[in-house]
Amino acid sequence: MALRRKTKWRYDPRPYLLQAATVTNIGNVRGRNEDRAFVEAGCFGVSDGMGGVGGGNVAAEKASSRFVRSIREGCSPMTAINDAHREVISVAQSPDGVSGMGATLCAGVFGIREQTPSMALINVGDSRAYLARSGEGLRLLTRDQRWVQAQVDAGVITPEAARHHPNRNILTSVVGGLNAYDPSIEFIEPRPGDQYIFCTDGITDELSDEALEEFVQTAANFEQLAHDLVNTVLEGAARDNATIVVVSVLDSPRPLP
Repeated sequence: MALRRKTKWRYDPRPYLLQAATVTNIGNVRGRNEDRAFVEAGCFGVSDGMGGVGGGNVAAEKASSRFVRSIREGCSPMTAINDAHREVISVAQSPDGVSGMGATLCAGVFGIREQTPSMALINVGDSRAYLARSGEGLRLLTRDQRWVQAQVDAGVITPEAARHHPNRNILTSVVGGLNAYDPSIEFIEPRPGDQYIFCTDGITDELSDEALEEFVQTAANFEQLAHDLVNTVLEGAARDNATIVVVSVLDSPRPLP
């Protein structure tokens, strides 16, 4: 797997043969689904809203729709996520907005890097992206932008302690966050057979990476994988909304005409 930063890149889904499945569920506790999933031509991902009644669902919808629209208009991934950020802030500051509303956003956008197929991976917050690649198992591609993750990185607490820490849901980066916004972007060269998994924390807070990998290894196809993961979360506590998008790369990238 090759990851590169600051690379000349353009959105173009034409060389790829992709299929995707998405499942979202309100969970067993929440009264509203504040997650959003998007599956567009070569643009896939999830967004998880926050901000209380009338805030979180709007923030997730505005963030995801603005991001996708900017990508389709030919903007770079960084410009697109910045557009989404400004959109959420604008709505929050409007008369009908909710102060403090914001959203996570984790997306993969398929394109071309100097004639080489390349997926841009954009992340803000604690939704996650994984790669399931033959011979390499399941690999976490994103870093949670959470306070507890910063403590783990600094060696203050262990990863296991972070999973149960009372401050585990405090985000250090949010789409729409006035004082906390630090988007990350990486570039990945897709291969035939790759499966890219985008999911909100309603999945990953309930299932460990080891459990996720077991599902990847046993699922018959990408559609079953999406449904099995959400159903398993629902059989447990399902304390949050649970949303997943699984993207399968079916063939070698095709040359442009």
